[in-house]
Amino acid sequence: MSYEIIKEGQIERKNGNIQYASSSVVLTDYDSICIIDTAAPQNEKEIKQNLKKLDYSPNDIDFVINTHLHFDHKGCNHIFKEAEKTTDQPKDRSKFHKRINKDLNQLKIINTPGHTKNHVSVLIKDKETNKNIVVAGDALPEKTNYLKEKPPGINIDKEKSMESIQKIIKIADLVIPGHDSPFKV
Repeated sequence: MSYEIIKEGQIERKNGNIQYASSSVVLTDYDSICIIDTAAPQNEKEIKQNLKKLDYSPNDIDFVINTHLHFDHKGCNHIFKEAEKTTDQPKDRSKFHKRINKDLNQLKIINTPGHTKNHVSVLIKDKETNKNIVVAGDALPEKTNYLKEKPPGINIDKEKSMESIQKIIKIADLVIPGHDSPFKV
């Protein structure tokens, strides 16, 4: 296995307002086992069940990579007690990302700011298909952001958001967005 979507991202709106959101959760199994984003706190049971279906437990995970640190992307970080995790401290976060880029050849952390200042996406080199899969988080939260060429509704910089979307589209064969089903580019 190179990657597995443990939980597909979703977003529910009512009268234009977000009622519920949880991120896509992606498991990669190469030299080390990583989880990319951990969804919202209320998704804990689903995450554990889906890991178990794949014969993993939270203690098997070596790294937790968060695309950013909003609650719906780091809400279940606490269940991965043995894993090294993304932190809130910019210096530590930078060191962690450099280590991932160096130590895990099939994964590459790419800066994709706009939704948040320090947002990152994760490029997965799928050896089986020879395709580039980008776990985009909220740099590209939904397929409509790609189709309509519009930045995420929540962002700190629209221009940087659009630059990040273009960066993702340029390198991806498949995008796993933060709050939608995966789509081919």
